[in-house]
Amino acid sequence: MALRLLPKTVADVAVIVPKERYEKLVESLVAMNLFHPIEPGENVPGVFNREYRRTYTHVSDRVSRLERYMDVLRFAPKKPQREIVLQAGSWQKVLEEAEKQYKFLEEEFDAGVRTILEAEARIAELEEQKRFLELLARIAPVELPGLYESRLYSFILALIDKDTVEELFAFASERMCLYTMEEWEEDTLAFAAVCTLDKGGEVAKRIGELGGRIIKPLEGLPGNPAEALEIVSKRIEELTAEVERVREKLLAKIDDISDFYHISLALREAYRILAHTRFTERTAVLRGYLDSDDLGKFEKALRESTGNAYVLNVERIRRAHMAGRPPSKVELPWILKPFHKIVRMYGEPDANEVIPTVFLAITMPVTFALMFPDLGHGLLVFLFAYMFYKKALKEDSRLTWQLVMILGAASMVSGFLAGEFFGPMTRFAKVWEAMGFEFPPLASPLFAVEHGETELLNTLVVYALTVPLVVAGIMLILGTFLGVVNAFLKGEVGEALATRIPKFILFTIATMPFVATFNAVEGGGIIKDAVLGGMQTTPGKIVGILGGISFLWLILGEPVLGAVKHGAAGLKHGLSVSFMETFETVLMLLGNIPSFLRIMGLSLAHASLMYGFTILTELVWHGVAGIIFGIVLYVIGNLMTAGLEAIIAFAHSLRLHFYEWFSKFYSGRGIPFQPATIPTGVQIRIIA
Repeated sequence: MALRLLPKTVADVAVIVPKERYEKLVESLVAMNLFHPIEPGENVPGVFNREYRRTYTHVSDRVSRLERYMDVLRFAPKKPQREIVLQAGSWQKVLEEAEKQYKFLEEEFDAGVRTILEAEARIAELEEQKRFLELLARIAPVELPGLYESRLYSFILALIDKDTVEELFAFASERMCLYTMEEWEEDTLAFAAVCTLDKGGEVAKRIGELGGRIIKPLEGLPGNPAEALEIVSKRIEELTAEVERVREKLLAKIDDISDFYHISLALREAYRILAHTRFTERTAVLRGYLDSDDLGKFEKALRESTGNAYVLNVERIRRAHMAGRPPSKVELPWILKPFHKIVRMYGEPDANEVIPTVFLAITMPVTFALMFPDLGHGLLVFLFAYMFYKKALKEDSRLTWQLVMILGAASMVSGFLAGEFFGPMTRFAKVWEAMGFEFPPLASPLFAVEHGETELLNTLVVYALTVPLVVAGIMLILGTFLGVVNAFLKGEVGEALATRIPKFILFTIATMPFVATFNAVEGGGIIKDAVLGGMQTTPGKIVGILGGISFLWLILGEPVLGAVKHGAAGLKHGLSVSFMETFETVLMLLGNIPSFLRIMGLSLAHASLMYGFTILTELVWHGVAGIIFGIVLYVIGNLMTAGLEAIIAFAHSLRLHFYEWFSKFYSGRGIPFQPATIPTGVQIRIIA
């Protein structure tokens, strides 16, 4: 598949065909996987078929219900083991035949899944009861009714937030209550107290005021906690066995339910077209989008299915002159599809803007890897993702774990360049020394601290500042340039000339010194000379002059454009717009560039954390017990660091792309191109 930076050009087609030949045409369209249906405009004569619309809702609900069955039973639908062919005189007859054939199967799955869900809900309730009984068996190993129903004192059992413990203890102590507590959950404690009757009510009321939960006696169980615990545990075992029995019975029919699922998908897609069609007394009118390259196939399908009895209107959509909001047909090589999940988190590309996926596939691994440089930790992330990738049932989940695998591999590369392999304890940096390098190319400043070299420390600090500033320059220059490109693609020439181009120039001259010199100190010196030093150097003059021109351009662009188009009123409006644009641009300039320094911050945090675990390990590394404890400490430290920092690095990398980068050029307001299609292995034939 060729790499495309823009969504494919689509055509808006409208077709009128005789009603008696329409359902045959729908058969051809869903089989070809090329037609994205939409409703014809209000000016089109005819009405929608209510029966088709009801059936579309009905079939869509069935698909959702079958997917729910699969989620509960934890399996993905299997591809049909044989070709499924359904044929009848109409789509309604096809639906009736399918429902008749699979009716009992659906009823069986519905009853079985309901049984599983009810049993699992009951198991969850019993598990909570079991935990309470285990607690009661420890703190009150006597007959519970005697505790709860005593006329001499009050017994109170409650769950309370850890933040309220001291206040509740003080309150209970003032009222001469005896109390104890145990850990319940991460932020919750189990609290038990015995008070006099008059004080027990006050304590219970205070627990409610503090947001606690009073635990009442468990009904229908023996008063002795140990006996009740045995009954509850046995009931949990019985329900668990029942769930497994029902699940195994249903899983034995995976092939049949998978076939029914694929048939239901095919019917849903057919009725999606049928429900979007207007009908007159003699004709059917349908409208939709398709890839411009597929127009020939579409016309061939029209001729063959209608016997040349059709009227076709085609409007090829030009990017800069789009009417309405056509869907975006995005085609990407398989290697880029995991990254397109990230893009879609922000929004689908518009039909007339650049697809950022190809660029994000480079910048995302780079920023992540620079924040999380460790060959060993990257390997852990890769293996962790690979394990879940092999178990993933759905395509969407597999794409997610593919993305994590790529990011883990990127961290392995940056870790090698940084000389980090499960932290500095392994002295992996000596590999670079053996190759004749003074220090690894991406060495952290802690490398100099570890070696006690002050001069090297200054060099590595400059490198640590330079790398994120260079990344900032490349991404911000590219982002503002794509903003110019997208403005022209959308036909927004005025916006491109008035704001997009000066923004591009401003961000370029503000960051290019770092990119060109690859030195934070030298790049900063050029900017200082341009802004505060009187432009004494040639680079300073270039930056200063271009910066002044772009800033003035940004201020005057909108007013001049408004005056040309609308005279004095346009000038006034343009001044207000340019003020806000200039103010926003300055804020972005001052905020976006330093924001990329988080790359350095997280990289230093990673190295510092692992250096700290290294020092702790070395401190206890004495004797057999010390060595064992040191190994355990270092392993736990690595696992904690790898897990937490991988999540943090991903979150910060995502922020850099969504807020610092996408905001320069990407709208994400597109509609995905979703042609109606029949799943592979299913054929439906409408017999005229």
